[in-house]
Amino acid sequence: DLLCLGHYHTYAEKKINRRTTAIYCGTPEGRGFDETGDKGFVLLDVREKKIETSFIPFAKRRLHEVSADISVASRALDVHEAVREAIRDIPEKDLVRVVLTGERMPELRYDTETIVERFGHEYYHFEVRDASRLALHPDDYRFDKSLKGEFIRLVSEEASLSEDERDAVIRCGLRALAGED
Repeated sequence: DLLCLGHYHTYAEKKINRRTTAIYCGTPEGRGFDETGDKGFVLLDVREKKIETSFIPFAKRRLHEVSADISVASRALDVHEAVREAIRDIPEKDLVRVVLTGERMPELRYDTETIVERFGHEYYHFEVRDASRLALHPDDYRFDKSLKGEFIRLVSEEASLSEDERDAVIRCGLRALAGED
């Protein structure tokens, strides 16, 4: 009547046929950000040749991975506001990973450590991953006769760099050209 399965760490229930149900009970607590959502156990009530199941949320804390799109951000405060909006409804007792997404302007200055410092005290665990990309189109600098234009053209044409390395070099170079560390 009931097929209890393991390995998958998220609760799921599926009818196999009119008599048999398969259940993945999940795990009582999430162990990583690949295990977001409610965690708990399955309670079985067996009476008179009938099995009733119910999922009981049990985890003390939930794991949340949320995205914050920083495409329209023009300053660090805008990035912080995008993060604030993404985490708005998450309880303080939980664990949070914010993933920064979108195409950011090359001149945008922010730092993930500062974001963690600003919001980290509000949650049991808080981390930031930067998956955003530079909104940089080398053709926009094709006829730019400035040092910035020349720098962007040279780095953009460097075949030995991956996209991530190219982004990092351009960000570092733009900071240097602006007189920053």
